[in-house]
Amino acid sequence: MLEGRKRPDPLPRLVAAHREALHRVRDESSGPLFLIGKSMGSRVGCHVSLVEQVNGLICLGYPLCGAGDRSKLRDQVLMELSTPVLFVQGTRDSLCPLDLLAEVRAKMTAPTSLEVVEGGDHSLIVTKQQLKADQQTQDDVEKRVLGKIAEHVANFSVYPGRMPKSTTAAPKAKLGPANSFHDLLEKSTRLINALLDGPLTRKQVCEVTGLSSPVAMNLLVALDAELGVKIQFNRQTGAYELISRGEMPRAKTGGVKAKSVSKSAKKKN
Repeated sequence: MLEGRKRPDPLPRLVAAHREALHRVRDESSGPLFLIGKSMGSRVGCHVSLVEQVNGLICLGYPLCGAGDRSKLRDQVLMELSTPVLFVQGTRDSLCPLDLLAEVRAKMTAPTSLEVVEGGDHSLIVTKQQLKADQQTQDDVEKRVLGKIAEHVANFSVYPGRMPKSTTAAPKAKLGPANSFHDLLEKSTRLINALLDGPLTRKQVCEVTGLSSPVAMNLLVALDAELGVKIQFNRQTGAYELISRGEMPRAKTGGVKAKSVSKSAKKKN
């Protein structure tokens, strides 16, 4: 998107762009911060909240099912959240069936709430027949949604959150309280060593780091932000490539496992 293409940029680049915008807002305001996004924007906001401190999230039409396929759930990042989330979903949205969302919400540890738009599609547009039956207009629907958003903001404007304000501490907190700085450094070192041997698919990045997909993608963003490590996604090969190791120190260990994984990456690509 940043390069003017119709196809969205890779997730790490989207997260990085949103973090930059958030930092600009934070420089100008000391008040509570909420991230609101539509469809992919809501998903990116969830990823950003793993590495930045915000008061809450508002997801309009969260794309829970990839391409509407109920077997392809995009729920891993939701399981990682600790930030309060408001979901606003239409009953006709095939990308987020309400029964599946209910199952996901039951497993989440973050506080969640749901505003259902009866007859709404992925863009929360209600059919004329439904509006007539309910004796309301689209404006009425949107005013009700805005009221729910205002309630969510009011409820969590003083929510302390889990993430520290220091961006240097964000990767550690994102990986969970059980992970020390040395754990993070070891995971990062294994990843860099593997990428030095060759490109890695997203699945192999997860295998090397031992992290779930959402957290592993955010690790790429954190490495760029904190150490200047440039890892680029190649659309043609479908793999991540190391462009620059930045300030990442060289390590004497961790290369054996990384090498075996990177060899398999070369075969696949």
